[in-house]
Amino acid sequence: MKEYKAAIYLRLSKEDREMNNSIDIQREITTNYAKEHNYNIIEEYVDNGYSGILSSRPALNKLMIDIVRNKMCFFLIMM
Repeated sequence: MKEYKAAIYLRLSKEDREMNNSIDIQREITTNYAKEHNYNIIEEYVDNGYSGILSSRPALNKLMIDIVRNKMCFFLIMM
C-alpha cells in the first residue's frame, strides 16, 4: 500500500485552554487518523495560544509556504 506524506496543524487559543481540546489531544487524534489512512506525518505545525480569528499565525504561515513548495500531499487539521 502506498504511503502518503502528510502534515498536521494544531492550534489552541488562550481562550480554549479550559476546554478539553489540548494540543496533546489534537495530536493524538490526528496521528491516529494518519496511521489509519497510511499517511506518514513528516511535519507538525503548532500555534499554541493563537486565536483562530487571526489569519496570520507563525505555524500556519509556515504550513502555507510548505504547501506551495509541495512538501506534502495532505495536511490534517483538528477543528
